[in-house]
Amino acid sequence: MNKAIGAGVAAGAAAGIHLRWVRPRIFSWGAAPGEAGRPMAGDEVCPRPQLNATRAVTIAARPGEVWPWLVQWGWNRAGFYSYDLLDNLGRPSAQELLPQFQRLAVGDWVPMSGKTTPSTAFRVTRLEPGRLMLWEKSGGTWLWLLEPAGPERTRLITRMRSRYQWTRPAIVTELVLMEIGDPFMMRKCLLGIKQRAERLAAGRRRPAAATAAEHRPEAASIRSRREARRMSLVVVEAEVDVGRPPEDVFDYCSDHRHEPEWNPMMTRIEKLTDGPIGAGTRYAAEFVKGPPMVMECTRYERPATWSLTGDSRALTARGGWRVLPTADGAHLAVRVEMEPHGLLRLAAPLLRRREQPMFARDLHNIKARLEEARVTPSTESEEE
Repeated sequence: MNKAIGAGVAAGAAAGIHLRWVRPRIFSWGAAPGEAGRPMAGDEVCPRPQLNATRAVTIAARPGEVWPWLVQWGWNRAGFYSYDLLDNLGRPSAQELLPQFQRLAVGDWVPMSGKTTPSTAFRVTRLEPGRLMLWEKSGGTWLWLLEPAGPERTRLITRMRSRYQWTRPAIVTELVLMEIGDPFMMRKCLLGIKQRAERLAAGRRRPAAATAAEHRPEAASIRSRREARRMSLVVVEAEVDVGRPPEDVFDYCSDHRHEPEWNPMMTRIEKLTDGPIGAGTRYAAEFVKGPPMVMECTRYERPATWSLTGDSRALTARGGWRVLPTADGAHLAVRVEMEPHGLLRLAAPLLRRREQPMFARDLHNIKARLEEARVTPSTESEEE
């Protein structure tokens, strides 16, 4: 009897410690006190939650570079960036941006398991691209919030609020998953997003990318080629003179929705962002061969230069384009650095020999189209 009483007292004490000290901490993992305690979007939907979890992480990337990883999140999408063996049936979460899942709209479902129902999936109820995403389902909400935290840094904050449905047959399983498993799964998820976003952002900011669109004196070009060989990069350069004003050449080429017109290897491209063409504009592209690619404009200085990055399962590409005025029109030059992934690195020399004539062909297609077809450039481009 005494042992039973002692066990009961110990269990009660452990429960009290958990509820008073442990639970509040694990359900605010990574969040500052001001973040965990402040009102946020969606709080009014579930005003008296039994589960109120605010977690956060700082990411060395801009909000716009973190956002694409959030919108593709979910079952049968990019996965959950967490412990895949436990929450994704062992299927690895995506390590790259997936163009087919970059379009998310209010009213869409975000599935959590195989069958999409109001109790197993969240519905998007509010969307502010690059900043905020609110999901709702019966009895709860899930908020994703991106806030600038300094130059090239973002604070990712997520808040989940819900009330348990105590009469559900699976309530015991739900309690185990949410009260014990969720804090660790969610922490792993946030760190997974951080790792992916920082890796891609760092690749876009390499010194080589900063010089991609600049003039290239012979000595700098030789050093760049040596560095490219050392890093197993595939570097391709091409240039052409076009008998059109620099503004026309810039506006046509910098709007990459035109690219299928001059690049026969691209079968389809879609602009993912709203507003005029400029820094931050993103595209989803598909090709005759190879996986789809998400591309983003990282520099835009009309009518002189723009830069573009692209990421797919096969490779990461960073390209710089420059338009210079000439007596007869404009000189268009492009330099692209491709970093193959995985076993494709072994084929870098072959890839270089294949891509060089293709880029030259593409620029001559641009020249022919602008000079002979007299294309009217897009007026959507962003003016400085």
